[in-house]
Amino acid sequence: MFKYLSSIGFKSLKNKKSYSKLVDLAILEPTEKYISNFGKDTIKMEVIKKVGNRINIMIRGEIDESEDNIIDLVIPYYISKYMIDTSEIDIEKLNDKEEYYVTCEETNTGIPITFYLQNVVDYLDVENKKNIYIEGINLSGFCEDGYILLPIEKDEIEELLDEEEEEFRMELLKAARDGDEEAIELLALEEEETNEIIEDRIKNEDLLSIIDGYFMPYGIKGDEYSILATIKEIEIVKNDVTGEEVYLLGIKCIGLKMEVCINKEQLVGEPAIGRRFKGIVWLQGIVNFSE
Repeated sequence: MFKYLSSIGFKSLKNKKSYSKLVDLAILEPTEKYISNFGKDTIKMEVIKKVGNRINIMIRGEIDESEDNIIDLVIPYYISKYMIDTSEIDIEKLNDKEEYYVTCEETNTGIPITFYLQNVVDYLDVENKKNIYIEGINLSGFCEDGYILLPIEKDEIEELLDEEEEEFRMELLKAARDGDEEAIELLALEEEETNEIIEDRIKNEDLLSIIDGYFMPYGIKGDEYSILATIKEIEIVKNDVTGEEVYLLGIKCIGLKMEVCINKEQLVGEPAIGRRFKGIVWLQGIVNFSE
């Protein structure tokens, strides 16, 4: 129920009693609160409590006939500052607790993504409406154990070539989506050649010295990823409840932009722009709906 809360500065909370006090505080003094009727006997609630600049806890549950709160889950919550493009999304309900997974493909990189939906209330509001458009998605990551790695050394020419290659690949992906057979073949050939180069180099070199980043599914849940990414922005935020400090890291992972939140005490190494972040990340996201 209290998954990944240490990432937003609740590492010091060790037992159910301390978590219960946090939940009571949020319900009594919510920053935002949403209540919806689901049938005659069921009232769903969603409470958001701000605990620091940009960082919050979210509580979902029910209010029963006696007006008692039945808590289903308590999770960390913040909205990423980066919005990325996607053409189509698929939203799947996980259980009767109004939890949803979103599956999509990021437009510029072609990376398939599955994440935990944050703005369930917005989704339920447009679920049965027609002509709903997706303006983009904001991906928010949460990590409980992370590491800082040095960047791969590159000169200016190599950096420029990387940028040109990224732009060319984005153009190929766009053409491939439009049905361009040549673009599809070139993308397949590029992937094959890249794999061959990595397989050859990894015989004598460490993988982390060869590739800048990766974005790989982790475990069986679907919304957790093993990530290696370049740090682009760093923000330090204090949890007003516990006094613990957390990092909000703006990262770029093989072209994909997002943020990751991690407790200062759970990050090994000193983050700096240009260095790399490595960790297992729980991915949440906002879907920006437009009528």
